[in-house]
Amino acid sequence: LYGDEDAEIPQDFEKARELFLAEADADNPLALYELGRMAADGLGCEADAGEAYRWYEKALAVFHAAAEE
Repeated sequence: LYGDEDAEIPQDFEKARELFLAEADADNPLALYELGRMAADGLGCEADAGEAYRWYEKALAVFHAAAEE
């Protein structure tokens, strides 16, 4: 998502989204959150508050489930 100039890794929103979606399938709450942020901020896509909300809502549900355990 961010890239790393020192390691010569370019910022790549498309690749970041691909990786986050793969992790979202495994209910990774950090990936779900980052997908929400990408949608909210329009990173690699048009900003979409509704989509961002859905990703944030999923992330929060997974965080809550983990906290209950």
